[in-house]
Amino acid sequence: MFTLTSKECVSILRFTPIILGSVLLFSLTDFGLAVAYAKQLYKAPLDESKWDYSKDERWSTIWFVLYSGFFPFLSITHAIIDAALFFFAQLNPICTLSISIFVFVGWIIQVSFWCHCDYTPDSDTCYQFYVVGNPYSDLSGSLSGVSDGITAAKVAFGMIVLTFYVAYLVLAAIAMHEMRRTDHVKIDDNEEQDLDNCYPMEYRQKASPSFEHLTNLSSFLEAGTGM
Repeated sequence: MFTLTSKECVSILRFTPIILGSVLLFSLTDFGLAVAYAKQLYKAPLDESKWDYSKDERWSTIWFVLYSGFFPFLSITHAIIDAALFFFAQLNPICTLSISIFVFVGWIIQVSFWCHCDYTPDSDTCYQFYVVGNPYSDLSGSLSGVSDGITAAKVAFGMIVLTFYVAYLVLAAIAMHEMRRTDHVKIDDNEEQDLDNCYPMEYRQKASPSFEHLTNLSSFLEAGTGM
């Protein structure tokens, strides 16, 4: 079974600031793209045959927050906090792994939601369903007044952030493994110290000849019986 040495673990964990910096950079970019996309989408013309103009608002606040950048903003906050904790050597691997799994799953939902509503919208969950399509574009889901480049970049940067979170989860798992291994070594050292306290060296020295005598006797009996 492949296991990492302590030195190898430390070498790998040095990539933590790089990964956190990448998560922060791409999350900031994606958050900006999501906000720009939402502004264009809000101003885009609606299809009169689909939209009910008796509605008081175009979309709910919850839909806007979740769609436009909840998890990019959460990743920005997460990366900043973890970077500060790492700098001050206070980053707990167990907490890091747990929170990162939550954010990672959130990003999967976020990117899936973007892909669905941007390219194959439905009337139940997607505001894009009611927007007039772009007659000058051959792209699926292209909308009038909404940049195809921003739409694609938003999804692409989200997938990049997902990739970095996979790497961050691996680092957190390695750090947790190293922490448990180190704690196990400390426990073993404490048990040995307890043994020294219970059985002083003078008693163990007295017991050594007796143990050696029993070992020789056992070897003699095995040779005599042919075992």
